Amino acid sequence: MLLTSFKASAQNWADDDKTYGIGLRAEYDMPIGNLKFTYKAAPAAGISFYINEGTATAEVGLGYREYKPKLDTFYYLVNDNDYGTATYSKFKTIMFYLGGAYNLSLSDAMRIYGGFNLGFYFTKFSSNTSDAFVNYTEDITERQGYIAPKLGFNFTLSDHLRLNVQGAYNLFAPLGKAEYNSRVGTFYYSVTTGAAIIYNF
Repeated sequence: MLLTSFKASAQNWADDDKTYGIGLRAEYDMPIGNLKFTYKAAPAAGISFYINEGTATAEVGLGYREYKPKLDTFYYLVNDNDYGTATYSKFKTIMFYLGGAYNLSLSDAMRIYGGFNLGFYFTKFSSNTSDAFVNYTEDITERQGYIAPKLGFNFTLSDHLRLNVQGAYNLFAPLGKAEYNSRVGTFYYSVTTGAAIIYNF
């Protein structure tokens, strides 16, 4: 009986007509890998447009996040007697992506879904390195490729309102040619958790 109910629920979801939705996202983004040594976790926000048809959901998303450095000043050893200093600005990111997900009904009011986002980060940050031998400042604005596998739950709150609770593993890297940008080939990582309130129509 449980299996029959599960199959019926999945079939009902698959038979749904195409619907659209607009969602507001509130998230918490945690740098991992090399980024975590310099930057703190930060809140993030975004807006998404969704297209639902059958068991599939397509998404167009726009978001913003701003990492703050963990310290005002970092110190590094130059030689046995001298230290240098490094300072970093905020790491500001505007993100644009296309997403896709497969939905599996657990009940009439709850679904689990998994999929991927693919798009771009547009980042801006600066750094200064200073010691007895060098005083160097970088002011960086660049486009980065972005991909993120995601997994979440979708809850039906009413005829038009839904709630997404989601986690994603983000991979992003500078685009271009290494001869013009020494950071090409560098990969950054973060983990995002959050929720979105979605109005369906």
